[in-house]
Amino acid sequence: MTEFDFDPAQSETTLGRAFTDKTVYGPCEPVELSIDWPDSAECMIYIYDSRNQLYAIREQKLDGKQTSIRFLPRGSSGTHVARIRVNNEIQRLCFFRMEPHTGVTTGKPEFDNILPRLQDAAAKCRGEVTVDGKTVSLAGRAGDTTITLWFRDGTYGLLGYALWYPAVKEFCEFFLETQDETGHFQGNFQMQPDIPEDYRGRCYSEPDLEYIAVLAVHRTWQATGDDTWLKKQIPKLEKGLLAAMSERSWEFREISPGRTLPAYYLAAWNQERQMFKRVHTCDTWDFNIPAPDGSPVFVIALCDQTGYYQAMRLLGDMLEHLGRKDESEKWKQKAERLKQHTNELLWDGGKFLHHIHLDTLGHPGFDEQNQLAMSNTWAVNRGMADHTQAVSIIEKYRKRWRETGDYAPWWSLQPGYPTGSFPGKRRGEWAKVNGCYANGGLISWTGGELALASLEHGFEEFGVEQLKLFAELLEKNNGGPYTWYWPDGEPGLSTPMSTNHSIWDVGSWTNALLSGLAGIRDTGKQFENVNCSPRWAAAKVDSARAVCRYPVTDAYFAYSYQHEKESGGIAINFAGTGNKVNFSVLLPNEIGVAELLVNNVTSDFSIRKIENSRYCEFSAEIRKTFAPEAFFRLKERLAENSIPSAPADLNTIEIRLK
Repeated sequence: MTEFDFDPAQSETTLGRAFTDKTVYGPCEPVELSIDWPDSAECMIYIYDSRNQLYAIREQKLDGKQTSIRFLPRGSSGTHVARIRVNNEIQRLCFFRMEPHTGVTTGKPEFDNILPRLQDAAAKCRGEVTVDGKTVSLAGRAGDTTITLWFRDGTYGLLGYALWYPAVKEFCEFFLETQDETGHFQGNFQMQPDIPEDYRGRCYSEPDLEYIAVLAVHRTWQATGDDTWLKKQIPKLEKGLLAAMSERSWEFREISPGRTLPAYYLAAWNQERQMFKRVHTCDTWDFNIPAPDGSPVFVIALCDQTGYYQAMRLLGDMLEHLGRKDESEKWKQKAERLKQHTNELLWDGGKFLHHIHLDTLGHPGFDEQNQLAMSNTWAVNRGMADHTQAVSIIEKYRKRWRETGDYAPWWSLQPGYPTGSFPGKRRGEWAKVNGCYANGGLISWTGGELALASLEHGFEEFGVEQLKLFAELLEKNNGGPYTWYWPDGEPGLSTPMSTNHSIWDVGSWTNALLSGLAGIRDTGKQFENVNCSPRWAAAKVDSARAVCRYPVTDAYFAYSYQHEKESGGIAINFAGTGNKVNFSVLLPNEIGVAELLVNNVTSDFSIRKIENSRYCEFSAEIRKTFAPEAFFRLKERLAENSIPSAPADLNTIEIRLK
């Protein structure tokens, strides 16, 4: 046996040991740090993030036995360290990782299982394409045309996709580069070996790609925070919107050798009404009812007005961020004029009309004015409807759900057009039957939009009910969302390629859960400024943790929520890479607020009532550290009293209820 001189001063016998219960944690996820010490001592523990910023302090008496403390990690992602000082002399270090990942934790599977399943669906919706000589996985596969990447579907999917995958700029640029000299974009890419690799196409009955492009750029900018990139895209967006707002004659275009289709989208503007027009489709879809001779019948549809309104508003916001206030104001004024025209033409006093006809086409025996079109949910969430209108629309959905007894109130149209309304062998094949797909079927993303609208307009419990129904469908259908369902909830299969991973639904339902129920909304870019409206009281959830992260930059926002019924309070701990949070916390029924503490200091608040719901509202800074250089200048900071001498945490809220 090797002989050596054992010095207990250089071993755990004297120096003790420290360890955490695991290696990797999410932000605001409890860390348990255990300390073994051979005798009694006074102990202070200082917790630092990967940039050596001090964010938590703990005090512990050691008695010769293993003891533990708990804290919530915050700050920058990466390797964090607990600096343990015993009797103000001996120091030990204990390392762990803090890695934010988008998700929700409540202990209730009906909420906790939604995002992992949507992330899995988003992974299946990626398609591998060559960008600048390298293979990149881009979002955009639809659930029923799986050989195609879609600009439209992928853009709506970015609401979820950008929270899990980094290739968002590549996706956006892939389709922006298709803009032609007129300003219009192509919207799909065929991933088939017998089709040229650079082939792009477009659904020529849908005039929406020019506003889709704005939504895609805005979401990409939010995730990347790249202002230089944004400046380069603005001219394309403006050219696209102006092209869509130019009145053109109907013409045919050759879309492939020997094949022509009417380029309906070139006639997307009605000069007389100063609104957007399209052919007679089922809401936003490309299944249309032409005139008996096959010629197009034009309508002014709700879906396009809501989309272009939102796009103009977002373009204005981006221009304002870039300091171009005059240009910003022009686009916002255009948006408000479109909103005024839409309300004057399409609001019927209880809901927005599906569309109005610009050309004569009769529907004998069918009351088209009574249709509840799914874009009514867009009208709410895109800002076209005010709160009073939103309430009326949501009530319409609730009433018709009771009347129909359908599985969920997520209709594409309610009612759909009578079976046989769509002529031709192929034209409208997927919508010929009433209750099928775009003609009265249940569209999954509509449910997500309805849930979000309900959660944000005082119908929180109804919104929670929709989330539970969606979780139930995911459970039934092997974990993924189909593009559409029959009114009884059975999956609808329009093609042999239909699958249970629809990227459009990924975005809608991710947004409903994270922005609606968890209440995290990025109001600019990179979570620099966040609106946080936890609505867990409506879901009967007393303990929750929510995280939103952009993996392309690691920007994130997270919080933990605890409703302590016995003590009569709500505790919130929050963290993030941004600067400021505007909180609006849903209060339990018929309970008031006695006092608000932000970082243990009494703070001002207000109570906002929306329908029968009450919210406690206030603002808070996202603090990163107690004091600069706290790791390397700990003694100096302690001496100058810039570091608390007692247990402390950054970014804490206590709402004391009464």
